[in-house]
Amino acid sequence: MKNKFKKIVAGVAIAASMVCGMPDMANAGNSAEVMVGNKSTTLDIKVTTDVAPRTNLFLRGRTSVDYQGEVSYFGLADLSVNLVDGLDAVAEAQFIPDVGVIPRIGLGYFKKAGDFSVYGLVTAGLNGENVDAEILANIRYAPKLTDNLDLVLNLENITNVGEQGHNFSVQRLRTGLGVDNYEVGVAADFTEAGGEVTSNVGVYAAIKF
Repeated sequence: MKNKFKKIVAGVAIAASMVCGMPDMANAGNSAEVMVGNKSTTLDIKVTTDVAPRTNLFLRGRTSVDYQGEVSYFGLADLSVNLVDGLDAVAEAQFIPDVGVIPRIGLGYFKKAGDFSVYGLVTAGLNGENVDAEILANIRYAPKLTDNLDLVLNLENITNVGEQGHNFSVQRLRTGLGVDNYEVGVAADFTEAGGEVTSNVGVYAAIKF
């Protein structure tokens, strides 16, 4: 059981390093992003739809290819039910090849004020004997520089802790310019797991559709 749990933690840490921002459940929309870094290239596709009053389904698929030709995939499905204002109850299923489906449950909160938006998500893993908690915080600042041009600053942190303490953390930064539904800029992702820190630094391009 311990070996299986270590495999799950390792898989989730790799998948978390791939993920570039959890959904703003109320306003995520549909988007695709390509991030070309010094270690790998990642395609991130997000699709959001309303399935019932106050109920939202968010789907995400990320495929990453490193420069040795190794392919990694991460899939995510979040069912969100709005409780009050920006507070949601969230049921989540993560899919990682060779690990399987990881169910999670928790609460998400979104707040937007002017050019700032903040999304927070706290979930607990439903892995039977093994208990873990995951905390996500995403802060976005997108002021207008001109009528058609936006500055985009996005900072995200994900931290996962278990019974034995810290499992992994991920920090992601995006700095770019947005025109209509298009966005380009520089990107940096950092992952800490097992006492080691890895990074992937490069550029990104995104489109909303």
